[in-house]
Amino acid sequence: MGVNDKELREPRKGDVEAPNVKLLDGSTLDSAGPHNGASRPVVLDISQSSTRVSLTVPDKKAAKIRRYDVDWLRVYLTFNVLFYHAGTTYQTGFGIQDMTSDFAAILMPWLLNWPMQVFFALAGVGTYFSLRSRTWTEFMKERSLRILPPAVVGMLIFQPTAEAATYFCAGTWPGLGEFLKGYVFTANLKVEGPYWFIEYLYLYSFLSLPLFLGLKKTTPPRIDLSSRRTQVIFYSILVVGVPILFFIMDQLFLSSELLSTMIFMTYRDPFTTWLVYIFGYLTAWCYDIQLGLDKFAWVWTALGTITTVGYISCMELTTSTALVTAGFWWSMCWYLQLAHQAWFHKLFQNKTNKFLVWATEAFFPINVIHPVLLTWIEYCFFCLISTFPRSIALRWTSMLALTMLASFIMYQYVCYPFRPLRFLIGLGTRPPAVKPAPKPNQPTSNEQAAADSSSNKVVPSGIAA
Repeated sequence: MGVNDKELREPRKGDVEAPNVKLLDGSTLDSAGPHNGASRPVVLDISQSSTRVSLTVPDKKAAKIRRYDVDWLRVYLTFNVLFYHAGTTYQTGFGIQDMTSDFAAILMPWLLNWPMQVFFALAGVGTYFSLRSRTWTEFMKERSLRILPPAVVGMLIFQPTAEAATYFCAGTWPGLGEFLKGYVFTANLKVEGPYWFIEYLYLYSFLSLPLFLGLKKTTPPRIDLSSRRTQVIFYSILVVGVPILFFIMDQLFLSSELLSTMIFMTYRDPFTTWLVYIFGYLTAWCYDIQLGLDKFAWVWTALGTITTVGYISCMELTTSTALVTAGFWWSMCWYLQLAHQAWFHKLFQNKTNKFLVWATEAFFPINVIHPVLLTWIEYCFFCLISTFPRSIALRWTSMLALTMLASFIMYQYVCYPFRPLRFLIGLGTRPPAVKPAPKPNQPTSNEQAAADSSSNKVVPSGIAA
């Protein structure tokens, strides 16, 4: 009996229904791979003939499916974001700017935008699996309890605290009253700074919900990539169509004075990240899309490299136009997103370990905690200690190591042990994921019960076994 990863999709017309199929060893076929709906077709070899059947998988089992490649990619991108934050001292408008660097001026936008675009795609994948086991009211309640608290804390506490450090460093502290008045009434209280991603994610979840609920009731289409005509259409859309669409939307957004000045739209063209969020959902809803990305992983990598070189060249050349730079920019972000989705799915789909279990829960809170700790550590070292190294490489890596260590300590030993603080940093109301291990040489409750049963031990009434 063989199960092909490419067969983990919805059954087609003509498939034979065979719920409750058991293997020769008495076990049932597990829903090991990602698939859609409550059933998936497999190939059973019966009497040297191949028969396609559709196995009905209970909703409880389907809800337990986990894409470990998504978790690994989130962890990787989290480190990328922390690395970006550590270099913001070279970027105007964020944190404490102590030095300037032409190299950092080109590298910093590259470090930020395509990783955040991948984050939105992964959020779409997570939304698909979340909605499979929840009603829309349960989904929005879970999103509200997890996303809104860190958004509010970040906007009302972390962000003004970080801005206060920049005033102290510059020696221009206006006083608490004037600072709060300026922060609230000069449009600083909006979606900006390091917490814009959280607010955007909640907004996209709400606006996309009618579409996702409609897709939830619809059987995904079969995309047969063995057909040359289907291949041409599918990859033409991904290679040419989407980058052109992103470029057009970007130019329309920049040319619209109304859209570009709306209070919740401070990130360049938020509509593209909204589409990326929806695309991430579609890759999980229609698994053939993800398989199509995997098939051309090297192509996305090559295109991402070429467009990155084109973007850097445009930034270096004073004769390049803004339109050409924008064209390379959106193509680069899109191709790098597809490359990372494809490679991580190919390499890490079924790989997990204890570190991933911890990091999957920790990546979001650490992203919330890191920016404010970064700003104050920058203040201590750049403004109070004048002997901090001036070398870009040493300065960047030192700041990364210090802030990562501080964020880990804050998360693991200050916030994580206390439920109210876990709630404020984005862990919702759930208890800690990792339960304490039993003491050495002390059997678990299940082992003790099995031992009592095998020895026919009589337990006195009133005493728990």
